[in-house]
Amino acid sequence: AETSGGLATRRLVETVSAPPPSGESQYMILERFFLMEVGHKRLVTINVCAANGDPSQNRTYQLQVAREPCPLEHPFYAPDTGTCAVTCNPGYFA
Repeated sequence: AETSGGLATRRLVETVSAPPPSGESQYMILERFFLMEVGHKRLVTINVCAANGDPSQNRTYQLQVAREPCPLEHPFYAPDTGTCAVTCNPGYFA
């Protein structure tokens, strides 16, 4: 600290910050929800494109997803409760 007329003063030091890193630094979350019948499978394909537009960096991912069937003792799915049931709910049919 310097003194000026008996009072202590401070001088702020200018700092140079590092440049931001090159490339993508933020991630976009993209969600999709879709219905899938009980006991069925679906192939989900995800295409990821490079942020810089370089097609050689693009990738395709495939996921085989399945929804378990209801057990024999509760063969019907009740969408209002999200569980398997013994009988169909009113307004639904197998």
